[in-house]
Amino acid sequence: MLNLRRPLTVLATVALLVLARESRADEGKRTSSLAWVRLEGAESCIAGSALARSVDERLRRKAFVSASDADISVEGSIGPAPKVGFRAVLRVTARDGTVLGTRDVETRSTHCDAIDEKLSLIVSVLIDPDAGAAEDAVPAPLATPPSVVVRERVVIVHDAPPPPVERWRFALTLGATGLAGLQPGIGFGIGASAMLHPPHFWGVLLGGGIAASSTTGSVRGASAEASLADGVLALCPLEATKGRLEAAACAGALVAALRSRGIGFDTTASASSLVAGPLVSGRLTLALAGPLVTTLAAELVVPLTHAEVGYRTAPGEGALKGPGTEGSLFRTSSVGGIGELGVGVQFP
Repeated sequence: MLNLRRPLTVLATVALLVLARESRADEGKRTSSLAWVRLEGAESCIAGSALARSVDERLRRKAFVSASDADISVEGSIGPAPKVGFRAVLRVTARDGTVLGTRDVETRSTHCDAIDEKLSLIVSVLIDPDAGAAEDAVPAPLATPPSVVVRERVVIVHDAPPPPVERWRFALTLGATGLAGLQPGIGFGIGASAMLHPPHFWGVLLGGGIAASSTTGSVRGASAEASLADGVLALCPLEATKGRLEAAACAGALVAALRSRGIGFDTTASASSLVAGPLVSGRLTLALAGPLVTTLAAELVVPLTHAEVGYRTAPGEGALKGPGTEGSLFRTSSVGGIGELGVGVQFP
């Protein structure tokens, strides 16, 4: 009878040795995870899932697991190179966060797929240093499609400049003024104004001026002269700038004092009267050079309190007995106007 015990024992021993060797080979493989980011401008580059499949085919095994189960993590991103082409940055970290190594991969080609093979090879070597030795081997197709765990996202980077810091701006001007309806005839004088621009608020206009005396019409050879001093306070909710030209529309109030004095009367007296009312103003400011500006302004006033310059004759005596008479030499108009042309400085 043929004795088969010894051959069977030899076969069983060889099988156990092969299984033990394969088990040790599998235990020596590190588990890895892949996190892949495509930056703005690299949307046409290889996706994370495609890169993972390429690495699987090169290593002829399932290369990636979830990040929580992985011994090492491969993190990478790809985006446009500084001059031309594309640039990828790879980093390998251990489970405890220690950086094990980094690699940069770059191509000058304008087609992003020109870098795919390099990325696949470098990622394979990073997770399995023996992958380079097997580069010449023909990769065997996987029996079943692998289950790839990949974290992928597209990051849009906007290099938006920081918002400008708003600061106070102001302009100071001094110029010649012309007045109508607020004193006899046309008055001329000088005026000064300050335009303030606080951050996050309307512009504020402060102004004032003095007009030289102008003379009323004469009555029986007598007349009167009057001068005006005024002040303005207004807010400017409407402002627009185009190039070096700035326009503003303002609304506020004017308060003025009309001082008059009789000329040619038997008795000469001086008097002061108040003029006040709402005001609207339009201003144009043109930047000249550096901080120098020139300003053109027009203001309309509707006086609510009117100033009047009048006279009174004495009663007659003897054969000329009779009551005295009163009359008006000047009264402010229902609507007055002020024009100004000046130069000044503006900061900043």
